[in-house]
Amino acid sequence: GAHGNYGRETLVWDKKVGRGFPAIEMFTSPKALSDALGDKLCKALDAERAKKRKGLPKGEGLAEFDKCVGVDEATVLVGSSNGKTFNRVGVWFGPYVAGPYVEGAYELTFGVDKAVLDTVKPAYRGEFSLRR
Repeated sequence: GAHGNYGRETLVWDKKVGRGFPAIEMFTSPKALSDALGDKLCKALDAERAKKRKGLPKGEGLAEFDKCVGVDEATVLVGSSNGKTFNRVGVWFGPYVAGPYVEGAYELTFGVDKAVLDTVKPAYRGEFSLRR
């Protein structure tokens, strides 16, 4: 195509079993995580779109990129602000997923709240904490 494309992958290393896996595997499903983030995800994505589009009204030539996109179309990252537990979740949308190529990627970060914590698989719950 006319543009080179790029992506991002995530890997969480489990020291106990000596294997890495995508962060989304720590959650019961991408849909469950999308549902837990709910309106926060859509509002944060729209706010970032507005910054990149510099006030261009919704639907002005970009209607296909105005919809809310779930984490099933994203790379999910987990992070820590306390160095002990995962207390934030990153959602990274590559070019053409949440906007046209010219807008680049979108990276959103959310604190772990009860709704997000409820989507973590039981085997990993002890590795997460609420973001205060």
